[in-house]
Amino acid sequence: MNELLTFGLFAFTTFFTLINPLGVMSIFMTMTADLDSEHRTKTAKKASMVSFVIIVMFAFAGQLLINFFGISVNSFKIVGGVIFFLMGIDMLQARLGKVKIKDSEVKTYVNDISITPLAIPMI
Repeated sequence: MNELLTFGLFAFTTFFTLINPLGVMSIFMTMTADLDSEHRTKTAKKASMVSFVIIVMFAFAGQLLINFFGISVNSFKIVGGVIFFLMGIDMLQARLGKVKIKDSEVKTYVNDISITPLAIPMI
């Protein structure tokens, strides 16, 4: 029983760290600032479901996929470093951009941000 509790705590903290709800919250609020509460709720539900499906898929098939393509841990370290470097350079440039959306484009906008900027990269 003690081993099961330890594993459960380890799994919870791993998923909590992976998903990072406190860090994603500010990004979500900024990206959905122009939406009403109904569309904001729809966006949050869709992004959460897509994130859950992707995490479960990679939990079961991730090792198979990595072995299929022959990717090593060192490759992940190098690519992760490059991505963090590029993100840091982008932050240093401090370019601000504000997108104004029309009421006719709200449905398209909700479908777009719920999957690509919110669900997949935020994992």
